[in-house]
Amino acid sequence: MKRLLLMLLLSSAGWGQAPIFLPGIEGHLTAPPDTHLPLLTKRALEMSLDQAKEETKVDFAVLYLSAPPTAPLTAVAQKALETWNIGKDQANGGVMLVVSPDARDCDFAQTAGQPLSLRSIVRVKQALQPGNRPARAADALASVIERTRRILRQGREVKVVGMPLARRPERAGRYALGSVVVVLLALFLTWKKPVS
Repeated sequence: MKRLLLMLLLSSAGWGQAPIFLPGIEGHLTAPPDTHLPLLTKRALEMSLDQAKEETKVDFAVLYLSAPPTAPLTAVAQKALETWNIGKDQANGGVMLVVSPDARDCDFAQTAGQPLSLRSIVRVKQALQPGNRPARAADALASVIERTRRILRQGREVKVVGMPLARRPERAGRYALGSVVVVLLALFLTWKKPVS
């Protein structure tokens, strides 16, 4: 009993949890040198993230971890979002993406505006296959960034589905006349004479 009480006290005080250490922010893509991300790939991804910010007005930042985290990826993403002030200066908020070292898992943290829906986050996470090889981690990282960018861009566009019905009044008139005729015919056929 004493042991259980001690464990509850330690967990409620935050002790027993490993602290989350974050590297210094390096722009929209933070990837420490020991991640072995090629320089050209890093520059291309950084440009893609800059374009995403311009198109969507959402501050989109990525942290590519160099070692397995000591805390869940969700906690790391939330800490990075708060520490680096992601989305504070953008009208549409911010999104922080944290990717594991082998690019087999990722997680998001968002500002209050919630630029990404839960369904969108699940779709992006499904793109990371558990069978990814570490050698292909850069490709998987690029794929996740591009998918998230597309989802953010889709969320900000308003698409016209079709022409409104008001532009075709003759069709609406014929439809209304046809429905009135059908109702009258149904009433006529079901009408019974009173039995005397």
